Amino acid sequence: MYAPNAPQEGQDQTQIDLSDTHQTTISGMNMFLPGAFVELELRPWTGLLILPGLRFDYSSAISQATFAPRLTVRYQITQPVALKGGVGLFYQDPDVGNGQTDKNFGNPDLKSGRALHYSLGVEWKPREHINLDLTGFLQRPEQLGQPHDGQQA
Repeated sequence: MYAPNAPQEGQDQTQIDLSDTHQTTISGMNMFLPGAFVELELRPWTGLLILPGLRFDYSSAISQATFAPRLTVRYQITQPVALKGGVGLFYQDPDVGNGQTDKNFGNPDLKSGRALHYSLGVEWKPREHINLDLTGFLQRPEQLGQPHDGQQA
């Protein structure tokens, strides 16, 4: 197959150079992507719920195993009002299907990007079937993938 480099996220999607093509061979792609999640429910006193957890994932396409610890806390202030918060590590595999890890179009050494996620919120349940939820999120990405030297950044 001959094709130009596909624009990556954040790059100009309209500026594809059709004269700069690369050749690659694509054959059957078999991937093994097992995952597991375990969580412990702790209630040290009335109204407080603590949920520590751990997620495991493996991607055969990039030969990488990841372990992502997470923690969620919920405190019921009054019957209708609860505060909640969480922090956790999250991973996202590179998009193997669009060539991000292809030796000619991407970076074959690319590994999963990771981000630390934070959340803080409040819930109010004024009636049995009405639940209002206000939650703020913050994400701090790390180890984001970069194209190899042959691509524009």
